[in-house]
Amino acid sequence: MRIVFLSFYSGTIERGAEVFIHELASHLGLHHKVILIQAGSNTRLRTTYQTKVIRMAVNWETCGRKLSIRDRIFADYWSRSIGKFTMRALKELDQADIVVPVDGGWESLLARLRTWKSGANMVVTGHSGMGWDDRVNLFAHPNVFVALSNFQANWARKNGFGVKVVKIPNGVDLIKFSPSTKNKQIKLPGPIILCVGALEPNKRIELVIKAVSKMKIGNLVLVGEGSLNKEIYRLGRGLLGERFKHIPHVAHNEMIPFYRSANVFTLPTVAWEPFGLVYLEAMASGLPVVAPDDPIRREIIGNAGMFVNPDNANTYAAVLAKTMVTNWGEKPRLQAVKFSWEKISSEYEKLFVSLRKK
Repeated sequence: MRIVFLSFYSGTIERGAEVFIHELASHLGLHHKVILIQAGSNTRLRTTYQTKVIRMAVNWETCGRKLSIRDRIFADYWSRSIGKFTMRALKELDQADIVVPVDGGWESLLARLRTWKSGANMVVTGHSGMGWDDRVNLFAHPNVFVALSNFQANWARKNGFGVKVVKIPNGVDLIKFSPSTKNKQIKLPGPIILCVGALEPNKRIELVIKAVSKMKIGNLVLVGEGSLNKEIYRLGRGLLGERFKHIPHVAHNEMIPFYRSANVFTLPTVAWEPFGLVYLEAMASGLPVVAPDDPIRREIIGNAGMFVNPDNANTYAAVLAKTMVTNWGEKPRLQAVKFSWEKISSEYEKLFVSLRKK
């Protein structure tokens, strides 16, 4: 098969969606012709897939900044840029059997028009999350919409304009992310509470800071950057002082020592967050997880952690403290094994093969 991924942000940004593309393309590339089309100029070395860069002027420094009033009323800069990127990438889709646009919006709509003409199948994954973005993805009427959880699958079937919906979750590299006492990197006295996520409103990082401030012991290590960099840093230093360490950017392949150095992982994201790859990476590294009490997080984490309403700082703090002193044994790792990339990529391959046969 010839499989084409469209990913405007790949080559510049390393969020969950971009990691997902790289991992899935790497596994599928062992048996199929896989092409990743991106706007970012950085390309990975020694991959099983081919990377094509669409050369265009992009002001990457504005990524993560708060939207202007103009951007909120009209199509914002990034939406317009994704549209231009997709228009330039369309000719690469003519020979594809499967096309996977990852960024939604114009990427999905324009790619669908092209695949209708060429006869290729289009598959959209639910990385945008339940809301306007995924409604646009469903409106584009892909051959299949891949939901990342049972909850999202049920939502998509209710809002999907009759689109076929299947559920395939994100995966995790169990070799790269594994428990170990070696290569510790965080130089803070324990216990360490680790939080990894973009500093954007939907991640609700401020709730972690407020909760840890209610604890007598524990240092918060925060990895991530975004439009709330300054606000989050001021809040962390103000409430926690030396107990707060913020590392704005860490490459994905350099995250391993951070997971291995921590005692517990937490991320109090919004309920409509479609998945949360960092939960898998933490559990694969042997860390118990404290997460919001919603259906998606319960499906991901299972019995490998505890659930809480993070809006209540005192309750959140108590659950974090209890999680740190509980003996979790192999539960986090065993939960992560359910999401191995070998299993997940196999499910995608079966899906793609079934579409090609029709």
